[in-house]
Amino acid sequence: IDLNKSSAPVSIAADLTDEQARAAALAEACKKVGAPAAFISTLGFDSRLGFDLTQAQAEHLMRVNFFAPIFAARDIIPAMRKGGGGAICLFTSRHGSEIFEPDMTGYGCAKAALDSGIKRLAVKAGEDNTQDNIIRVFGFCPGWVQSDNQKARFNAKQFEDAAAEQLVPVGMKTEDIVPAIIFG
Repeated sequence: IDLNKSSAPVSIAADLTDEQARAAALAEACKKVGAPAAFISTLGFDSRLGFDLTQAQAEHLMRVNFFAPIFAARDIIPAMRKGGGGAICLFTSRHGSEIFEPDMTGYGCAKAALDSGIKRLAVKAGEDNTQDNIIRVFGFCPGWVQSDNQKARFNAKQFEDAAAEQLVPVGMKTEDIVPAIIFG
C-alpha cells in the first residue's frame, strides 16, 4: 500500500442488506478507486425496541447492524488483497457487549453478533497475510456519538449523562470520529 498516494473516498448509495445491491456497490467502488486500501462501515440503526419487537423487526435489525457490514467487509477482502492489503473498520456499539437496556434488544443482539463477526473476520483475513500484504480488521466503538440524527432524538442532558458513563467521559461528535479512524 502506498500511503503517500491518496485518493478521495468513494461514497455510493446502496442497500447493503440486499446481496445483489451490495455486490454491485462494491464492484462500482473498486471500479472508481481500484483496489481499496480501506473499508469503513458506519452502518447502524437503533430502533429502541425491546422484547416486544416482532421477528420481522429483529430480522431487519440483524440485516442492517450485522449482515450488511460484515458481508460487505468480507466481500471487499479479495479486492483489497489484490491491492497489497489495507484496513477494515466496522463500527460497533457498547450495546452489544456492556449495556443491556431492555429497549435495545434487537439492536444490542445485532451488535453483539457484529462484535463476534469482527473477530472472526480478522482471523480469516489474517490467514492470508504476508509481510507485504496485510489486511487489518478492527471494530470501532466510539460510544454515543452526537450525530445530527441523534441530536434530533435526544437532548443535551441525555448526552451529558451518557458521556459520564463512557470510558472516555466526553461526548463524541461526528468530527471526532475521522482522526480515530485514520489512526486505526
